[in-house]
Amino acid sequence: MKYRFDGESKRLILDQQQEFRTDSGWDESFQTYEDEVLKDIINPIENYETCRYIHKPYTSSSGIEQTDIWFYFYFVENGGYILDYTPQGLDQTTKLLADVKNSFFRLEFYKTPNNDPPNRSNRRLVFAKNLSLPVGERCFIGGLNGELYVPVFMGSNYKNKENMYLFWFEDDSVLEETLLTGTTFFMTAKFYNAVDGSRIQFANKEILNGADVVEEDDLYFEVQMDRSNAPSYHYDITDYNSSGTVRGNRRGESSDPIKFYEIGASGSTVIQPTSTPTPLPTSGPTPTPTATSILPTATPTSGGTPTISWSLGTSVTVSANTPQTNNINDITGSVTVTNGSVNVYIRSSKAFNYVNVSEASLSIGGVGTLTATAASGDTQEYSLPSTLTIPPGVYPYTLSAEITLDGGVTSGMGQSDIYTQ
Repeated sequence: MKYRFDGESKRLILDQQQEFRTDSGWDESFQTYEDEVLKDIINPIENYETCRYIHKPYTSSSGIEQTDIWFYFYFVENGGYILDYTPQGLDQTTKLLADVKNSFFRLEFYKTPNNDPPNRSNRRLVFAKNLSLPVGERCFIGGLNGELYVPVFMGSNYKNKENMYLFWFEDDSVLEETLLTGTTFFMTAKFYNAVDGSRIQFANKEILNGADVVEEDDLYFEVQMDRSNAPSYHYDITDYNSSGTVRGNRRGESSDPIKFYEIGASGSTVIQPTSTPTPLPTSGPTPTPTATSILPTATPTSGGTPTISWSLGTSVTVSANTPQTNNINDITGSVTVTNGSVNVYIRSSKAFNYVNVSEASLSIGGVGTLTATAASGDTQEYSLPSTLTIPPGVYPYTLSAEITLDGGVTSGMGQSDIYTQ
């Protein structure tokens, strides 16, 4: 375009072929914006694929590179610690070993927002791994002319042992809207005893004589996932130090196993955090107090149709209202059976069938334990064909319901129910 002036009128003459494109680029920008909006609201692609992580290789004292991992669990006896199941009343002299087979250790892996020190107000259970007693180590006892199980576990993918693989997301894209990203986890352990239905919390150090337990320092080991060597993914476990930024010493090697200790004698208390936990919905259940042991009492059989009664009912529910959370609710009472044995089984059910998991657990003292898990994709799951046969008598029982929100779901409810067969 040119400006031209004639000698008379001082007029501005514009070329008639010139076009002013004030909307230049608008169509392209709007189309890009439209594509981005549609991508967000119509079937967005989320990477929920998980990968297998193996214990990070280390060189043993004999100079061999290996990936096995060792766990020791110590129980309290006579004011000290012992590497034996005897304090828990587990009978290993019978051929069936029912109590041994139905008892198990549970390793729980938690995450916290921004990797803050874990406590019961901010931790979120992301996955767990059960260690069945029969896959543990055995000790030869000459006087008994046989072998006894001991609370020692060796995870290895080269031997006929628990492989101790861990499974987690390949990347953190599904966690972008939470504060739970990253590759740091906090691991603690519990023991579920089929003899009396009790549940024991372990610490990462010896705690005896009624000493107080500081949860952030005394219950956990730190687990770190390593994605740098794809396609091989590793993890390693170290001591956890809540007051510093430097990781502790590595644990789990054959020469330096991970050691968990039963929280000691009566009087020990867990010091809770001062912050207020996130409340559950008002329609949710009120958690019941910690279970107390009720010893079985034999009841003579008087003939007639077998009957069974539960002091606190046969159903319990649990709610959660925050993504990436895990909540547990349980009831503890007594069950009475007369006039013959009764078979029971359980069901776990939940409101949604995707990215959440519900688990039901029934422990009956002196009888055994049942579990049922409704995984992502299921709305309910029964323990069948597994059942518990309860002979005549009075026994303690604990029925628990657990709900885990694994993805973007903002609420969920799980329910556990007991049935007779």
